[in-house]
Amino acid sequence: MVEKKNVERLLNLTFNKSIKVKPQTTTSHDLTLLLDQGDRDLWISHLSKEGFPDRVYLLAAVIFQNQHLEKPAAHRFINYGKDRGLPLPEFRDDDMQRAAYELAFSTLKYQELLEEVLIDSRFYRKQPVPADQMGLVAVMLFDFQDRKFPKRKRQRKGEIIEAVREVENVLLRFKTKLAAALARCRLRHNHSCIECFLRETVRKKQEMALKLPLYAWVNTLKSSLDEVQSVLRNAGFSQVKSIEQLKGHTFCQDPHCGDTLVFPAQ
Repeated sequence: MVEKKNVERLLNLTFNKSIKVKPQTTTSHDLTLLLDQGDRDLWISHLSKEGFPDRVYLLAAVIFQNQHLEKPAAHRFINYGKDRGLPLPEFRDDDMQRAAYELAFSTLKYQELLEEVLIDSRFYRKQPVPADQMGLVAVMLFDFQDRKFPKRKRQRKGEIIEAVREVENVLLRFKTKLAAALARCRLRHNHSCIECFLRETVRKKQEMALKLPLYAWVNTLKSSLDEVQSVLRNAGFSQVKSIEQLKGHTFCQDPHCGDTLVFPAQ
C-alpha cells in the first residue's frame, strides 16, 4: 500500500510543485496555491501530532458553518447561528488548506455524535459560547478528541487567532466531562469506536474510496514526464504497464492521459 502523503511529499520536494497528487474522488475545490517556508514550518508542527495552526481551524469552521446539517427548530439543540455562505479565508499553503477541508468534512460526518456529546456533557449550558462560534467548537472538538486533548505547540504571535484560542481554552477546561460524555454515548449505542456511529452508506463509501487508485498530473512546464518517472524509480518505485498490475511501490502511465501517472490505492 502506497500512502498518498509519502508520494506527494517525494514529488513536491523534488520538483517544487511540478506535480499534483490527488485521489480519484476529488471535490469541486481545486486547490493549487503557493507554498512558503513559514507555512511549511506550521505544517510540520501538525505532522508532529501537536495540532493544527489556528488558521486551519478557522477555515474548517467556516466550511462547516456553510455546509452543516440544519435541523428543524423543534429538533435543534445546538445553534450555529444564521450565517451561511460565508467567504472562505485565503490560504497560501495547499497542504494546510487540504487539512482544513478534511477536518471540516470529518466534522460534518460526525455532526450528530458531536452534538450528542456537547448536550450530554452540558457543555452548551455551562460554557456559554456565541452561536456563530459553535462551528469552531465542533471542528476543534472533533480534532481534540481524536488526539486525546493534548496541548498544541505554541505559535508565533502574529499567527494567533484569539477566537480559536478562546474556544481551545474552553474545550481544554471541559475536556474531562467531554471525554466522559463520549464514553457514555458509545455505551448507550453499544459502539466500540466512533467510526461505528457512521451510517452504513457512509462507511461503504469510505471503504470504496480507499480502494480507488491515486492519480498524479505532471506539470510538464516545470518537469518532464521522464524526469518524474526517473525520480520515482530512484526512490524505489517500479513502473508497470497497466492499472491492473498496480500494487505496493509501483506506478503506471494513464492509458488515456499521457501526462498522468497512476499509483495503487492508499
